[in-house]
Amino acid sequence: MNRRWTLVRELAIGILINLVVLGFARFAYGVILPFMQKSLGLSYTQAGILGAATALGYVGFVIPAGAVASRIGSKITFASGLLLCTVSLFVLGWTQSFWTALVWMFLAGVGTSFSYTPLVGYFMERYPQIRATVTGIISGGAGVGMLVVGFIVPFLNHLSPERGWRDAWLLFSVVGMLTFALALTLAPVKRKRDLNEEMQDVSAGEAKSHDNLPGARDIGPDLRAAVYLNPRVLLYGWIYFTIGLSYLIPPTFLLAFMIHAGMTPALAGTWVSLNGLLGILSGPLWGILADRFGIRGVFRLSILLNMVALFLPMFRDSALSFLIASLLLGLTVGGVIALLLASVSQQVNMRDVPAALGYVTFYFGMGQLLGPMIAGWMIDSWNHGFAAAFGFAGAALGLGLLMTFLERGEKVVTAIQKQSIDS
Repeated sequence: MNRRWTLVRELAIGILINLVVLGFARFAYGVILPFMQKSLGLSYTQAGILGAATALGYVGFVIPAGAVASRIGSKITFASGLLLCTVSLFVLGWTQSFWTALVWMFLAGVGTSFSYTPLVGYFMERYPQIRATVTGIISGGAGVGMLVVGFIVPFLNHLSPERGWRDAWLLFSVVGMLTFALALTLAPVKRKRDLNEEMQDVSAGEAKSHDNLPGARDIGPDLRAAVYLNPRVLLYGWIYFTIGLSYLIPPTFLLAFMIHAGMTPALAGTWVSLNGLLGILSGPLWGILADRFGIRGVFRLSILLNMVALFLPMFRDSALSFLIASLLLGLTVGGVIALLLASVSQQVNMRDVPAALGYVTFYFGMGQLLGPMIAGWMIDSWNHGFAAAFGFAGAALGLGLLMTFLERGEKVVTAIQKQSIDS
């Protein structure tokens, strides 16, 4: 019972951390922007630069964040990133100029890079036997954050049109500080035991050689061989890149696509809200399925269903098609990401998981930067541009799905995983 309570408590803290670093520090800007833009007198170009600054801070530091987590530990890394996000949210609530906002939006992105993948790595180290499930559950924090932002920001702006957006940033910073205090209570992961000691725990008195384990050569200080030049990690990096290409296209253009197709804004907004609600369940659902039936096959199924959601409105832009697409997108997007990260964690020794997650997330971030730009150009320049943009997103995912069949070689088996298998 105590172990179960510990798991529930730690997962709840993980959800809160993702709520702050993703829901507030990354996704809240899009909702706050109209009010913040008017108050600060920002042009649309400046508003776009602020959004890009957060993305650049995230992409630019996600690889160093993973390497740092592998060296000094995941907990201190994600706690530091969470604190930086919290300070950034607080300062944004008081900012008076574009340049101040630019600096702290960038730092919010940096804080997110030091929080998200090290947090995922931490939970994979803590619960390796159910890594897909725990990854999916804590990923639901982003969806919770988006729902909270969608209700809180308009409400605060209604109460105080002049400074409601500032109160929102400040409220988010208070939640961030409380979450930081809770994060400090998480148990540290033991990292300094060598493999022979772990093997003795698995089978008392049974001597096992370090070099007899698959992937033992990956253990050590040289992350280049273990992670950055690991062909399996590189393969998943490119798969993550294709996911990144498609990832932001639906949340950026789906509402506009529905309205363009003749749906009322109210109905289109309802469909989008359903998407967000299901997104909270997506990660946990697919994580549980993966731990029950195997990550690889479930991962491919989640990609396939995501492709169906993207292609469906391309061929028939009816309200029913958009409803089905919204439901499928909500049910699959979080699962695709959670299962990819869980798959990557199987390609390296547990000690190098944070570095591997940070490395592949860099590819994901580059895809996120390119995808919306390509889709926007298609919408502006092509006939039936919305359909073309969603077709591009589906085709990118299709390429990623094909790449999952290129994986070769044995997975790394750590002592903890072996214990789970043997038992």
